[in-house]
Amino acid sequence: MIKKQNIKNFEAVSLVGFTVGADGKPRDLCLMKAAGYGLDQKAFQAVEQFRFKPALKDGAPVAVRISMEMNFRLH
Repeated sequence: MIKKQNIKNFEAVSLVGFTVGADGKPRDLCLMKAAGYGLDQKAFQAVEQFRFKPALKDGAPVAVRISMEMNFRLH
């Protein structure tokens, strides 16, 4: 664990890959780049709460695979 007095400017990035289903809900989450310090779990929790407008093909909603970068900063 990082001691608070040692943190002045902390930055970390989690890259989460997932499928946005035809219903707009994220599925099949995977970690593509780890931030560490328990932040990756927080990134997963955030993505699981998101709702997206699904992609359309010929006017019908379809599932697509995307990735999302989650930035963590403490200044």
